[in-house]
Amino acid sequence: MKQKQFEFLDSLTDSVDEFVHDWLASDAAKPLVEQLRQATEDFPDIILGLSVQLLASNETKKDSLRLLTTGVQASDGKPAYVCHGDSSIQRYVCDGEICVTPHDQCPNCWSDWDFKETNRTCPHCSYQLGNQVKFLLDSDCCPYCELGTVTAESPTCTRCNHEVDLTIVQWG
Repeated sequence: MKQKQFEFLDSLTDSVDEFVHDWLASDAAKPLVEQLRQATEDFPDIILGLSVQLLASNETKKDSLRLLTTGVQASDGKPAYVCHGDSSIQRYVCDGEICVTPHDQCPNCWSDWDFKETNRTCPHCSYQLGNQVKFLLDSDCCPYCELGTVTAESPTCTRCNHEVDLTIVQWG
């Protein structure tokens, strides 16, 4: 998804998340949430989750982009708790444009593509990390641990010692 589209939808994502959390905490949802808890008390080997997703689709894409997954989960008869199933957001340069997608999806076709540093070709559209797609690094924050510092001149993280492969990144 192009960066401007993502930025526009980001506030909608926050609103949907807040709405779902408010609804799950409401008197209207309490009986349902309690039923989830009770079912896991009766069947302790079962974990139950109720999720709401916000998906973006496009006529040209085979898959949808997962912008939000939020809900409640219950296990072992304990009170249900709020959970999120989202992946962290990653910025890319894809075909020369800045794109933003969850890290486990392809910025071109939006299909599942996890562990891009190891699996450098999208299994669905054949885009390659380092060719049509590059990670966009526009800060000195390590993309691996998010705690240390990396730069184009010093690509080894000061915290975790991960070395950024300069062939798969574009510095912004």
